[in-house]
Amino acid sequence: MKRLVAKSKRTGFSKPLFNPRVVTLSARSAVYNIDKSSGDVVIVCISGFRGGNSNGMTSLRDTLREKLTAKYGINPNNIFHIKWNQENDSNPRNIPLISDINKEMLKRTKNPRYVALIGHSFGGWAASRLSRVTLKIPDFVGLVDPVYGSANTLKKPEDVPRGKKIIEWFQNNGITGLANCPPYLRVPCTSDREGFSCGFQGVPGAVQRPVKYLRTWNGARIPCSKTNNSPLLAYHTSIDDDQRVHHEIFNQIDRDLSKIIKQNSVHKRLVTAKIKVKRRSDLRYVKGDI
Repeated sequence: MKRLVAKSKRTGFSKPLFNPRVVTLSARSAVYNIDKSSGDVVIVCISGFRGGNSNGMTSLRDTLREKLTAKYGINPNNIFHIKWNQENDSNPRNIPLISDINKEMLKRTKNPRYVALIGHSFGGWAASRLSRVTLKIPDFVGLVDPVYGSANTLKKPEDVPRGKKIIEWFQNNGITGLANCPPYLRVPCTSDREGFSCGFQGVPGAVQRPVKYLRTWNGARIPCSKTNNSPLLAYHTSIDDDQRVHHEIFNQIDRDLSKIIKQNSVHKRLVTAKIKVKRRSDLRYVKGDI
C-alpha cells in the first residue's frame, strides 16, 4: 500500500519532506536577481550650454522614461536629466562637474548592470569625461553635436570617451538659424579655435552620423511651413530636439536591453525548471511502501 508520509521522513533518506509552500534560499535569490536587474539600469541625459531645465535632453529623458518603463519595467527615476555644470551652465569657461553627475548615478545604484550616457553640446563633453570614471564601462555613449569647451578642442586622454558603443550625431549647417523660413538663413559655424563653433567631428572611437535636416520620429523631413515645403535645417541649437536622433538613441538602448532581458528570461526559465524538477524529485522521496 502506498501513501504520502506526512510527519517524518523514511528511514535511510537524507532529504527532508518537500513542502510546496517553501522555496529554497538559492531559488529565491536567483529569482530576486532576475527581477532586480531592471533596477540597475541607469540612463543619463546631459544638456549643454544654457540648456536650462527644458531642452532636447529633457524631452529625450521623457521619451525614454515612457517607452523603457513600459517595455522593461525600468525605474523612471533611473532615467534622469542633469546639466553639464550644475553650478552654472551658462559660463563657457567652466568645465563639466563630473563628480556631481557621478553622485547622482550612484544614488540610483552602486552596482550598475547597464549604463547609457547621452549629451548635447557641452553635455557631450560632460558625457565623454564621465564615461572615463563610471564604475562600469558605459554600454552606450551618445554624443549629439558635442562641444569640447569654448575652443572646441578635444584634449587627450581626458576628453576621449570610453564605451562599448559610441555614436556621434553632428551637423554642419550652423550654430543657429535666424529664421525658420527660408531655411538657409543661418549663423555659420566658426573655426574650432574661434570661440563657439558647431559640434566637434571625429570623436575617437565614435560611429559618425551626419544630420542635415530636422526629422520626425519616423524619419520624415519637417517642412518649413504649410506654404513652403523646404525642409528645416538642423542647427547646433536644434539638433538635440531632432526626433529621429531621439529614435535612433532609443533603438540603440532598446537593442542593448533586449539582450539583457533575453538572457534573464532564459535564466529564469532554467531556475523555474530546476524548482519543478526538485519538487518532483522530493515528492518521489516522500512516497513509498509502508
